[in-house]
Amino acid sequence: YGAGNFKRIDKMLLKSIPLCCVMMSVATTVYTVFPGFVIGIFNSDPAVVAAGKNLLIMTTWGYLLFAVSQLFYNASRGMGASIGITMMNMISIILPRLIWVWVFFPMKHDIVWLYVCYPVSWFISAVTQGFYYVYYRKKAEQKMIKKISVH
Repeated sequence: YGAGNFKRIDKMLLKSIPLCCVMMSVATTVYTVFPGFVIGIFNSDPAVVAAGKNLLIMTTWGYLLFAVSQLFYNASRGMGASIGITMMNMISIILPRLIWVWVFFPMKHDIVWLYVCYPVSWFISAVTQGFYYVYYRKKAEQKMIKKISVH
C-alpha cells in the first residue's frame, strides 16, 4: 500500500512506465533491426530464421504494451486486488485472442495476420488493467480513509 501513502504508488508508476517503455524500446529496436541475429542465437536453420523474423517484427513492439499492463497488474496486486486483477488479466488477454482466431483469422489465413492478435490483446490488457488500477486504487484509498477515521 505504499506505507498508506497512495500517492507513493502513483509516483512509482509514473516513474516505472517511462523507464519500462525506454528499456522495451531499446530491446525491441535490437530485435527488429537484427532479427536474424537474435533468432540465430537459438536456431540457424534459414526456414526458422525467416519464420521467426515475421514473428519478431509483428510482436515485439506489442511487448511494450504488455510491459505497461504488467506494471498495472503488479501495482494492483500489491494493493490486495490479486483475484480481480488476475481475472481481468486472463480475460483481457485470452478472450481477444480467441475472438481473433475464430472471427478475424479465417478472413485472411496468413500466419502474420495471426500474429496480430498478440499486440491487439496486449493493448486491450494495458487499457483494461490501467482502468482497473485506477478503480481499485480509489476503492482501497477510501477503505483506508474509513479505517483511519474509525480509529
